Amino acid sequence: MRREFGLDERDYLFGIVGRVTPFKGQKEFLYAAARVIKQLPEARFFVIGSPAPGDLTDLEYQAELRQLVGNSGLDRHVFFLPHQSNIREFIESLDAVVMTSIGPEALPQSLIEAMFLAKPVIVSAQGGILEMMEEKVTGLLYKPGDEADLAMRMLDLVRSPELGAQLGLRARENVLEQFSRARFRQGIAEELDRCWAQ
Repeated sequence: MRREFGLDERDYLFGIVGRVTPFKGQKEFLYAAARVIKQLPEARFFVIGSPAPGDLTDLEYQAELRQLVGNSGLDRHVFFLPHQSNIREFIESLDAVVMTSIGPEALPQSLIEAMFLAKPVIVSAQGGILEMMEEKVTGLLYKPGDEADLAMRMLDLVRSPELGAQLGLRARENVLEQFSRARFRQGIAEELDRCWAQ
């Protein structure tokens, strides 16, 4: 991705992955990006995903996001990529993954994938995400709807590469423990035992 977009190795790449729709909060991601860029011009931001086919609300939202980038002078810092079938290679290219859903999520697949790839993650502190995220252990949490707090978390990662590396490693350990085949088998067996006991 760095070669494709002509980016320097020193540039720090943030990404948000998923359907382009208001619920996913890409606008909040971009507002936070504008704050970060004022202090760290070497930061870059990737919006990876597409609107649902034929969904007018999603299509209008995507147009709004592009207009926001153009009007804010963020063109050299923000890149839009359509839905990718092989998302792993794109997540691997990022330095950190951000989730800005404006409502509670269960356990988003893109978050699990990022954690499995040992990427530091920044997520909105709400919903089922809180069951697998521990602040400053497996990731960073920010106040829902607070782009200033989100920007501060982004800056924390850029300024402390050691923190990002530690979070990524612990996130991977957590995913391997919670989502391994062995853990899945154990969970199914326990649930079946409960059913039989009734």
